This record gives sequence, C-alpha cells and structure tokens, in this order.
Amino acid sequence: MTVIIPDFVYSPMTTIKKGVSGGLVATIALAVMSCFHGLTPEQQSAGVVVSISLIESLRNILKKKFPSIFGFF
Repeated sequence: MTVIIPDFVYSPMTTIKKGVSGGLVATIALAVMSCFHGLTPEQQSAGVVVSISLIESLRNILKKKFPSIFGFF
C-alpha cells in the first residue's frame, strides 16, 4: 500500500494571520520588557525571548479554551 502525500496549498491569508499574531505577541513582549530598567543587553534579549514564549504559550492555551474568541489569532 502506498501513501499519497497531498500537494502543498499556499494560503496567503494564513500567512498574514500568523504574521499579525506574531507581531502582536512580540509587541506585547517588548512593552512588558520596557518596564524593566537597568538591564544589560544580554538580560534584555533573554527577557524578550522568555516573554515571547510565555505570551505565545498563553495564547495557545486560550485558543484551545476559547476558539471562537481567539480564532483569528
């Protein structure tokens, strides 16, 4: 038995949605990190990465709990 892999279908709207949601998450993370003053550049970069990962995790959890509200993002 052979497995037939479907062709890849490019969807520009999906790409735009992912770009907007990623930009929104990064903007919120940068806003949160701007509240912390006196950090070294390394600490600032690490804080942005941690903030983005936490906000992204929270967004995914909320998408599963409330799909109708967070369906766009």
